[in-house]
Amino acid sequence: MISETKIKNYTTEVPAERSIAEIEKMLISVGADAIMKNYRGDGRILALAFKYQGRGYMLPSNSERCAEVIRKISEYRSRPAQWLNEQAERVAWRVLRDWVDSQLSLIRIGQAEVEQVLLPYMWDGKQSLYDKFKERNFMLQG
Repeated sequence: MISETKIKNYTTEVPAERSIAEIEKMLISVGADAIMKNYRGDGRILALAFKYQGRGYMLPSNSERCAEVIRKISEYRSRPAQWLNEQAERVAWRVLRDWVDSQLSLIRIGQAEVEQVLLPYMWDGKQSLYDKFKERNFMLQG
């Protein structure tokens, strides 16, 4: 069984919209040129796309996979599916917000460059660099 102590922010009550707004503010603080939200069919935000120095990036939130993990937490098993899905969305965006904050902190202290931490999320309008490498079994050539 998965221990809830291993899932960061699993009890968060911070709305996804607030975490998203905080991510946007952080991206702007490091010079993002543009930010766009990609929506699911139900109106929830699927990902944040942004441009930095002419390059596109896509930061996805995978709340469905997060929901699968949260459903394994004993105290949440009896919760209604709608609550679990909403909690998963809050958790997924909050964890992503914390990750962005940590990565941008590395950039600010000169320990990393934007491309170093965001390279997998580089986006060409169709797919991320990570997805391209995954298609090639992570081979550099092919």
